Amino acid sequence: MGASLEQRFWSKVDKSGGLDACWLWTAASQVKGYGRFYMTARRLEGAHRVAFMLSGRDLVPGMDVCHACDNPPCVNPKHLFLGTRSENMLDAEMKSRLPTTKNFKGEQHPKAVLTVATVREIRATPKNVTSRALAAIYGVSRSTVQQVRRFESWRHVS
Repeated sequence: MGASLEQRFWSKVDKSGGLDACWLWTAASQVKGYGRFYMTARRLEGAHRVAFMLSGRDLVPGMDVCHACDNPPCVNPKHLFLGTRSENMLDAEMKSRLPTTKNFKGEQHPKAVLTVATVREIRATPKNVTSRALAAIYGVSRSTVQQVRRFESWRHVS
């Protein structure tokens, strides 16, 4: 007979830091570091969610299992709590764990295509040059050029 679900799960956890430390998931994980565990051959679940359930607490539909420690591979039930998705995202944003547009401006934004220099060029271009033509030159959409010209975006650039 095979190992129980609990045995299979906890065998993949490093608890060497002690009862209050982060217990680190040592098996498969996703890109952002959250552990993945097969409950059954067809049911893959987040390791932190499984740890939450194995600690005797129920998952509530529509609620996230959140980390008080902000450590994605941690599965210590003492570090886990339920929260809504918006509470979880607000917590992450307040702790600067999410690249939000509020954290980045202009060229510092991870998806920025334009630079301060190109924004100034777009604004200096005569109005008889269409936004569509400028969009093709700078590799952005026509609406992006229009927003730059109307100072709806890149407002910090004069």
